Amino acid sequence: MGAIDRLNAAQRAAAGLAKADLQKVWRLYSHLPADKLRDTLFTALPALAQKHGDIMSAAAADWYEETLRESTGQSRRALLSGVNLEAVENAARWAVDDLYHGDPVDTWRKLEKSLLRHVKNAGRNTVRLNAERDGFSYARVPSGKTTCAFCLMMASRGFSYSSRGAAGETSSGFGDRFHDDCDCSVVPNYALSRRERAEFDQRVEDMYGMYEAARKEVRADGFDATDSAVAQRIRDMFPGDIKDGSEVPSILRSLDSGWPEGAKPVPGRTWRHILKRHGPNGSAPDLFPDEMSEYEIAKIVRSVMSDPDYAAPHPERSGTTLNYFKTINSQKYVVGTYLDGEGRLSIATSFPVRTNGGIL
Repeated sequence: MGAIDRLNAAQRAAAGLAKADLQKVWRLYSHLPADKLRDTLFTALPALAQKHGDIMSAAAADWYEETLRESTGQSRRALLSGVNLEAVENAARWAVDDLYHGDPVDTWRKLEKSLLRHVKNAGRNTVRLNAERDGFSYARVPSGKTTCAFCLMMASRGFSYSSRGAAGETSSGFGDRFHDDCDCSVVPNYALSRRERAEFDQRVEDMYGMYEAARKEVRADGFDATDSAVAQRIRDMFPGDIKDGSEVPSILRSLDSGWPEGAKPVPGRTWRHILKRHGPNGSAPDLFPDEMSEYEIAKIVRSVMSDPDYAAPHPERSGTTLNYFKTINSQKYVVGTYLDGEGRLSIATSFPVRTNGGIL
C-alpha cells in the first residue's frame, strides 16, 4: 500500500469510528424533547470531535514520522493538531435548528457531515503543521479517480502549498478549507515514491488544464474569475470528469453565467431532448457536429438567445411560439421557444439549420 493509500485508510477508519459513536448517541437520545435533545447534542458533538479528532491526529502524526523516516532518513517527533472546538460548537448550533423548524433527520445529517469533516481536519492539520515546521511544501491530494470542482481547483496547484497563507492565496482565501464529504488529504512532497509523484504530477497537469480552460471562459464572458465562478464553469465544461458536474450548464440557467434575463432557465428534460435529438448521433435530421462538446452546444444556445440576428413566429402556430436565429461561423442556428402558462419565455429545442429552414 502506497503512502497516500495508508493515509487515506487511516482517515476513513477514524471517520468510521466517529460516525458509529454518533449513531449510538442518536439512537439513545433522539426520542427526547427538542430542548433536551439539543442540550445533549451540544455536549456530545464536541466530545466526539475531540475524541476521534485526537485519534486521527495521532494516526496522522505516526504516518508523518514513518514516511519522513522512510523517505529522508530523518527522525523527528511529529506535533499534534487539535480539533477546532469553537467551530464544532457553531456547527452543532446550526444543525439543531432543524429540531424546531424542519426535519429532525436533517439535524442528524448535518451533525454527521460536520463531525466527520472536523475529525478528518485534525489529521490534515497535523500533516500540514509538521510540513510547515520542517520546511516541506505539500499538496491537496484527492482520493479516487475523480473529485469535485472545488477540490480540483485547489489540488491543481500541486505541491505549491507551504503555509496557511500560501494555501489561501485564491481570491476568496479558502484554499485551506475542506468541505463536508471531502476525501482530500494533505500530503508533503517527500512522501511520494517516484511512480506516485509522476502519476500525481500528470494528474495535476490535467487538473490545472481544466482550471485554466474554465477561468479563460469566465473571463471571455466578461465576468470576474472568482473561485466560485471558475468552479461552476468547471462543472459546466467537464461534467463527466468530476463528481459534481452540471446536469444543465449554468450558462443556460444563471444570470451570473450570462443566461439572458428574459428567458427561463433551461430545465433538464429540455437539455436532454436537445442533446438526444440534435446532438452528435442524434435521431433528428439536423445535428450538431460530432466534434462539438455539450458545453459548446450550450454556448451556441446562449449566444442565440442573448443576441439573435432575428426572430420569426412559427408559420402555423399561435403567437406563443417564436424562433430565434443566429449565424455563427457561417452556420445558422435556431432556438425554438414558447410562452409557458405564466407568459415566460421557455426554450423548446435548438439545432443547426440544415434541412427545413429552421421551422419548428
